[in-house]
Amino acid sequence: MINGLSSLRSPGGTLISLTVVRHPGAVRTSLTSLVRRVKESAEAFDRSGAMSVRTDVARILESADEIEEQGGRGAAIFASKQDGIWELRHLEREPGDRVHLSTRPYLRGLRALPNPMRAGVTIVDHAATKLWVADGDGMQVVEKLTASLGKPNYGGFEGYDEHTAQRRADEATTHMWRRASDLLLAAHREEAFDLLAIGAREETHGEFVNELHDYLGRLPTHRFTVDPSTVNESELYKVVDDAAGDLRRQRDVVAIDAFLEAKGAGRPVTVGALATLEAINAHAVETMLVAGPYEREGVRCDSCGWMARSGTECPLCGTETIEESDIISFAMDAVIASGGVVRQVRVASQLDADGVGATLRFPIS
Repeated sequence: MINGLSSLRSPGGTLISLTVVRHPGAVRTSLTSLVRRVKESAEAFDRSGAMSVRTDVARILESADEIEEQGGRGAAIFASKQDGIWELRHLEREPGDRVHLSTRPYLRGLRALPNPMRAGVTIVDHAATKLWVADGDGMQVVEKLTASLGKPNYGGFEGYDEHTAQRRADEATTHMWRRASDLLLAAHREEAFDLLAIGAREETHGEFVNELHDYLGRLPTHRFTVDPSTVNESELYKVVDDAAGDLRRQRDVVAIDAFLEAKGAGRPVTVGALATLEAINAHAVETMLVAGPYEREGVRCDSCGWMARSGTECPLCGTETIEESDIISFAMDAVIASGGVVRQVRVASQLDADGVGATLRFPIS
């Protein structure tokens, strides 16, 4: 979703970054409210800059119908007529309403959205198994497999014949499940799954899991009880989406625990916005953790990237700094640009008091 956006530049500072929630029937009202502040800010520009902003505001308002018609949970717009920039992206996750005007794009609204997880999904029964891949685009059917079980009531046979019929039915089911495992493994190798979701009657889960390839068995797995004959795709996608949310929260807990362990062990870390910005200026940040919607005002140099909580002139190159209402967003961009990792965590933790922290590649003075 962010691909290509981080390189957007507006030397004159007329780049509008906007995210809006798609409330059906109310998008135009939301956009009108959001751009009001931008229209007021346009008066600070020269004639060319002011015209650019006014033109973009009009185009943003005109996009309301398209946002409504395209569906989804919201949209992101990046616009600067002066710099030939217009990007409208529809979002499948709710972004929150936000507008920002600067020389560079405000990307936190998109970075904070949970990345779509890729899941292998299967609904399992002895006679039939259906496979999907679930991702940010929905559910795509991989295969529907069936097993020939013969006569459904084995009690009609006697002795050896009954045993043979049951054995053949079990073999057909096992063969089908192994084929399902092979197909899931092929899809996993093509593009790795984040998790597996397995729906079945309660007594069937373990039998199917026993037939999974070892590589698949190592993945996080969500098992849920379902009647394979009645489940529908929309219900199934909701189950997978909830499981993905649980997995994200588990990963947040792991990330916080790793940070606290590093801090407790005396390894190089930062706590708080000021110290973290200093580490980012030194390109020392390996992993940056942000507690939910934590924000702080700050300044940055548009020439060399230096950032701080305050200052009118960059101490490195002497360029006049740009004030930002949320310097944390631009700090996140800088960490990623230097090869680090950023995680906005959604679980309550000891980090909440300070808002931001980072593990470092090396200590800084």
